[in-house]
Amino acid sequence: MRFKVPARQPESFRGSALYLAGQIKGLSPDRVEFVETRNLLTDDPRAAASVMDATAAKSVRCKQPAYHFMITFDPKDAAAGKVTPEVKRKVAQQVIERMGLTEHQLLVYSHRDTDHPHLHFLVNRVHPEKHVAYDRHQDGRRLTGIVQELAQEHGLNILRNREYERQLGRDVVEDYGPTVSDAEYWQARREQREAQIP
Repeated sequence: MRFKVPARQPESFRGSALYLAGQIKGLSPDRVEFVETRNLLTDDPRAAASVMDATAAKSVRCKQPAYHFMITFDPKDAAAGKVTPEVKRKVAQQVIERMGLTEHQLLVYSHRDTDHPHLHFLVNRVHPEKHVAYDRHQDGRRLTGIVQELAQEHGLNILRNREYERQLGRDVVEDYGPTVSDAEYWQARREQREAQIP
């Protein structure tokens, strides 16, 4: 397992929901294995996007309410039959809970159009009742821990997240052995020394 938070976040709920549902030209809805919703009364992408837009409009400060991230599974786990729809649903629910997003409106799409089974999360950052935006600060660190915990709990492989490591300024190596924690990396950098692997 690994996560990805695209650098370019969605500009609209509608465009992202239609894309993830495979309802735009050049894509097929067959790529979608299942759709999960939270705090929405529909899984229709157009209707869900309209509800999310109406909720997001209640916050005057949040300029980018649409938030998208992915959880990807190892193809080896999929080939071994470990990545079932039930496991994906459990993982999705656990990610939502551990990210603190249970009260937010969101769509989860499970895609099967690549050799890497993966989940897309489209989240409305604006809380439907409090109208306060979810703070994305430290999400990379938060998702790193969540993915490692869930992979261990479900007996799945942890894939190296090279993109996140590049963002942190780390050298990418080919082995999948233990890695330096974020805290140790930044402490070592401040102290101008080599980071220690635990």
